[in-house]
Amino acid sequence: MKNLVRTLASLFALAPLASAFAGGSIKTDINGIPLHWEGNIVFNADKGGLKNNNDAYNHANTVQIINEAFGAWIGVLAPVGGGISFSEGEGIPVDADDVDGGNYFQFFGIGKDDCYDDDPETSCVSPIIFDADGEIIDDLFGSCAKFSILGFAGFDDIEDGSGDPVKAIVRRGQALFSGACLEPAEAKAGCGSCKRLLSDQEARTIITHEIGHLLGMDHSQVNPESFLSCIRSGGCGSDVAQDIPTMFPILVEGSAMLDLHQDDIAYFQRLYGNPNQGFCSVTGQVLASDGQTGVRGVEVVARNIDTSLRSIDAMSFVSGAEAPRLTNISKRQGNCKSGCGDFELTGLNPGQTYQICVQHILSQFSRGSSIEPLDPPFQGIDDACPEGLTVTCSCPGGGSCPNISGVNILTEVDPGSLDDGSDQDPQIVDPDGGSGGCSLTPQRPTKVWPALIRSS
Repeated sequence: MKNLVRTLASLFALAPLASAFAGGSIKTDINGIPLHWEGNIVFNADKGGLKNNNDAYNHANTVQIINEAFGAWIGVLAPVGGGISFSEGEGIPVDADDVDGGNYFQFFGIGKDDCYDDDPETSCVSPIIFDADGEIIDDLFGSCAKFSILGFAGFDDIEDGSGDPVKAIVRRGQALFSGACLEPAEAKAGCGSCKRLLSDQEARTIITHEIGHLLGMDHSQVNPESFLSCIRSGGCGSDVAQDIPTMFPILVEGSAMLDLHQDDIAYFQRLYGNPNQGFCSVTGQVLASDGQTGVRGVEVVARNIDTSLRSIDAMSFVSGAEAPRLTNISKRQGNCKSGCGDFELTGLNPGQTYQICVQHILSQFSRGSSIEPLDPPFQGIDDACPEGLTVTCSCPGGGSCPNISGVNILTEVDPGSLDDGSDQDPQIVDPDGGSGGCSLTPQRPTKVWPALIRSS
């Protein structure tokens, strides 16, 4: 497993912005049902701190940041209901005062099948590791990796392709955060040291982002043009800082990613609450030029027509992200049984009018920075906001708002150019096989977030 992780991690280290920080679920079962938690989520924290020689990140303060990150996500469910909560359980059961490079493998990255056998006596540990010196990351990803990879998170997936909804319920998650680039920064012979220190806001953003993954959230790039503006300028200006969602695949310097964007909130409310309680939704299809063939892997965005709100009041969904699949693993466009171009946008505010747009996912968002359901992302779409394709959210008498259905988007995509999946074996693929992301558990491609490190 370590060899696989090291091989995939090398893909990130060469990126101009060493990547990884949604507009959707991080994983669905073979029938397109998003994997999710139910009831109370108990996390088990490392007994050490994120940076043991920095009081700001000692054990107590780090656990407080973890609690705040859970609270930021679960707190947005209040307007729409929601059946999950969280609490801190006992510390990670290791025979040591801290988890480090010498003992983490005793429990981390190892799923427990008995977590899913409905035995009330089963103890399912969901470890959250504080890798203070980054040596666990170096052990997993190769020497010097700790200066680019800051953390990762995910959950066990025992979904076997049967489509059994019971197996879409998550019972165990895990996360790891590195303190290598927090003050005082680590140094290592042959590696050098961190090119810059992380600010406290960036450290908290990393944790909030990864807790989002642990709760089932995927990446989203709802405002890629704002991201590109930040990159060209060497950081985000005040005019675009609020545009970048917490679940954006890249940690963007100068952004306000610590604060949940409407895009983050809308999908989390959809995953765990009643998304039409006080908000409208829009459903439809992205279609090829024949008007019949669904196009999978296109990001659909609803943008407020008020120019002052178009980037902050914007919600996205990738077409076909929740389509039933032929196999359990493949990230190809043709791994799709039906509804390949379907989308569902939620979180539209009452009294507001939105333009519906389509855009491609940036090609750099692959592997650990990927956005479901395709990897690599589909590039055969022209970004467009079709004239006249607007919807207005109107909620009579408050309470539940309507779903605006049948909003289909006709594109110039040649249906003959699409992968139709005709050569895919409609059987269950070995879950231990390869996948589009780094895998620290046998069946779950874990999202990995290396830091934003600018070349000098």
